Amino acid sequence: MKKRYWLSAIATVVLAVSLTLAVWAQNEKDVIEISSAEDFLKISQDLDGKYVLTNDIDLSSADFEIIGSSAKPFSGVLDGAGHTVTVDLSASKTENKLAIFHTLTGTVKNLNMDGKAAADVQGADVAILAANAADGATVQFCENRAELSAIYAGEQTCVAPFVARVTGGQINIERCMNFGEISVKNTQGKDAAIGGIAGFVNDDATINVDKCANRAHITVDGGRSNIGGIVGQTSVGSTGTVANINLCCNTGDIDYYNEAGERAAGIIGYIKGGEINYCYNTGNIKAYSDSGDTPSRSGYGKNFGIFGYANLTTGSSVNVVGCFNATADPLEAEICVIRNAKFGFFDNFVMEGRSEYELELNADNVSAGEKGTEFTDADHLLTLLNKKCSHFVKNENGGYPVFMWEQGGVLSADNGDLGLAISFRQNPDNKDAHDIRFLVVAKNALFDRKAKTKFKIEFYKDGKLLTEHTPILSRNGSEFTLYNSIYADKVEYKAEKGSSLYVSTIAKIPYEAWDSIEVFAEQAGEYVSLGRVKYETVYNHSGIVTFDGLPEYRTEKAVVSKPYNCGTMLGDDSGRLVGDESYMYVISATSREEFDAYVDRLANEGCVIKQDVTIDSNRTCTFAKNGEDKYYVAYYLASKKQTRIVEENASNVLPTELSYDAPASGAQTPVLYQYSLNYTGASVSYQDSRAINCGMLYMIKLPDNTLFVVDGGHGNQVSDYSLRGIYDFMKQITGTADNEKIPITGWFFTHAHGDHNGLTAAFLGYRYENHSTVSFADKVDVKSVIFNYPSYQTMSSGYALTEVKVMKQAMRELYPNIKTLKVHTGQRFTLAGVQFDVLFTHEDLVNSGGKTSVSNFNDTSTVLKVTFPNGQTYMQLGDMDKSAMNSMNAMYSDATMKSDIVQISHHAFNNLRELYSRINAPIALVPNSEANAKNSQWGSFAPYSSSIYCADAYTFAFEMKDGKVIGTRRYNHVG
Repeated sequence: MKKRYWLSAIATVVLAVSLTLAVWAQNEKDVIEISSAEDFLKISQDLDGKYVLTNDIDLSSADFEIIGSSAKPFSGVLDGAGHTVTVDLSASKTENKLAIFHTLTGTVKNLNMDGKAAADVQGADVAILAANAADGATVQFCENRAELSAIYAGEQTCVAPFVARVTGGQINIERCMNFGEISVKNTQGKDAAIGGIAGFVNDDATINVDKCANRAHITVDGGRSNIGGIVGQTSVGSTGTVANINLCCNTGDIDYYNEAGERAAGIIGYIKGGEINYCYNTGNIKAYSDSGDTPSRSGYGKNFGIFGYANLTTGSSVNVVGCFNATADPLEAEICVIRNAKFGFFDNFVMEGRSEYELELNADNVSAGEKGTEFTDADHLLTLLNKKCSHFVKNENGGYPVFMWEQGGVLSADNGDLGLAISFRQNPDNKDAHDIRFLVVAKNALFDRKAKTKFKIEFYKDGKLLTEHTPILSRNGSEFTLYNSIYADKVEYKAEKGSSLYVSTIAKIPYEAWDSIEVFAEQAGEYVSLGRVKYETVYNHSGIVTFDGLPEYRTEKAVVSKPYNCGTMLGDDSGRLVGDESYMYVISATSREEFDAYVDRLANEGCVIKQDVTIDSNRTCTFAKNGEDKYYVAYYLASKKQTRIVEENASNVLPTELSYDAPASGAQTPVLYQYSLNYTGASVSYQDSRAINCGMLYMIKLPDNTLFVVDGGHGNQVSDYSLRGIYDFMKQITGTADNEKIPITGWFFTHAHGDHNGLTAAFLGYRYENHSTVSFADKVDVKSVIFNYPSYQTMSSGYALTEVKVMKQAMRELYPNIKTLKVHTGQRFTLAGVQFDVLFTHEDLVNSGGKTSVSNFNDTSTVLKVTFPNGQTYMQLGDMDKSAMNSMNAMYSDATMKSDIVQISHHAFNNLRELYSRINAPIALVPNSEANAKNSQWGSFAPYSSSIYCADAYTFAFEMKDGKVIGTRRYNHVG
């Protein structure tokens, strides 16, 4: 007989808790054990090594020097294995970095820190763990108890225990706790960013902070500071700067004396863009206009519950959901002060009876915004919170609700007797199977703890009982074990008072082998049902990501973004969506092994792999479902530990369908041309007066005597003379007869700026400005158009709408059968034996939340690496800037970056020294005049190239033959 005993606890306790037991570091061949201070110091000799601590380490008396540098960061893995590193760090006024690590791009986990760090500097990045962190850095399961202090006078100073400054890219900090007091002093009114976890986030960088807490007192005396219990601040200027803070809290007091401006807040002092979800503050935050007698409350305000200030625009949105402040004393605003609130989303809580609201600054004057939900006490607040989420639980120590991860969670036997919790994870050894851990909570009165108590688990599929998965499980047997508590994820889970906790794991169950589970316990000769759980319910909380009609993506810990609109091809999406946009999902916290398993699953479940390309540790697969015209692109970025899955709706061909081999006979030597445009207006006598210091045009004559054209110049470079010059040149180099059309196999565009699109439109007779009267549309045959522009709906700022619209219109109307290819990172196409690898697109700068981090539109440039049949290589950079550079530097090895020829980005206006040093190309091509370029960033690339060619007075040709570039030829200016 089965007695049904459904428990409501399943909905709130089950699945919300991830009970993954702590995994201690194992000795592997490539893991170096650290047992002494001497061992620890040797990390500086191998910055990409894997290390594990076997003892507590005392560095306080060691001759310690900061590990690594910005040029050589720590990129390896340091597993503290729960041990403590004790430090005694100090810095003089001449030093500007203070921490264990100078720059971190690798992983530090399970490390505890103690001791102290003190800086007396002009300006510095001051931390315990890492002064700087750059793309790919991960800090997880770490605790700090070291005291941190800084006295500074001159330059901006960033202070935080884990990461003082995020310099670029995307970094992740999760499950970290700070208990070390922080004190900062400045008497000259200079800027500072002070945080309980991280300090400052640079332009175009992203920080993700999950499940972190500050418990320590923060004191700031003087200065113009932004102070946050979790993060000090993001950069003010760039809309691509993002802070995503989730399930974090501050319980430490913040005191701010003699302030000269800026703000203090429980979570973050200033935020440019991002999300703050389910965070709370209970620390008292006080701002004084003197040494502690006079509270400061004026204008924009000084002290806030969640964040201090954000000035929102169309390009910088902030979402704040489920946050509450419960300080003893009133603040300037319980949640925040914000300008242009219409660009954000806010759904939070404020205290009853207070005059502060969640939005306070709507325009140029201070005024109350929308009032949040009132709560009267801790129980009322928990009720409100539980209506929105299951993240908060009752504080067993009294006071306002806390996070389940924070307290661990008391597993209760709801309805009086029995309770059930389940955790679900992919099996680490078999990617096509999963493990289920069952936790049964039972009142002690139900069972004699010494007697055999039986549990039973039943699996169902399509309503039928699967008998092969229904063993009778005894708690005294190997299947169920009695626990007083279970320690996982640095918190302790236990049964409520008067109850016991029974745990069992069933491993390697095939995915989708079942659709529901029911768990029973024997009680008085009957089996009592503890509850039935559906596969879909577990599935959505289990590290499995589903896409409509595609096999599931399985991970240990899935974080999937919202869909990102990648844009269309030849459609005009400036006014509305056109229906053929491509969409991308970002899956974070995944691994190459999980990605490889996904690709295998694609092949085994009816998908056809059309292309599979591996570049360094990155892999890109282009695939299609049987019977569908559209295709998909899945690519793994090792530097970000992310998989991106694109539903490609915009292209009408695959890269493989565009590709073709060189002719079997009669193949010609390929030639690269840097075409001369009008950059100065005075280089040679026959140029007209119209000139501009931008625009570029490149051509490759392929082995089959067709052309691959890159971009087109600016409207100021358009005239009848210049357009005739381009046509005559194309005709000359291909030897096309008067009655024939010039064959253009592909026209590629790097990005959607006018100086890279406008001349093309005019050349084809589509004039957006009356600078020409001629058209050569009927004299050229354009077979394909290739680019990846972001959607105007997503990224209108910086988009050269007029020029792009007319270019698209020309291609669409003149060549109705044209092939269109929206390229994605890692794809490859080969034209007549010349190979084109896509190394970067704007999609690589979409963050884990599905939002672009681009603030400078030049960073949307698509980067191609061209490999000629003779082995010579050419890097086409477009106008990329530092965010794209940082991403590419993290993505690729030196061997991949190395090229024989490089196109200098953005007409030599950008300082990308780190990029050019890695490309290290003997030949540099500058799409600008020498006079313009030498007034810009000539010194950032010139040291790495022995030959530099500027596109002003002459068009230059580079012939690829006999394993080298030979016969460099110049043509008189014709553009």
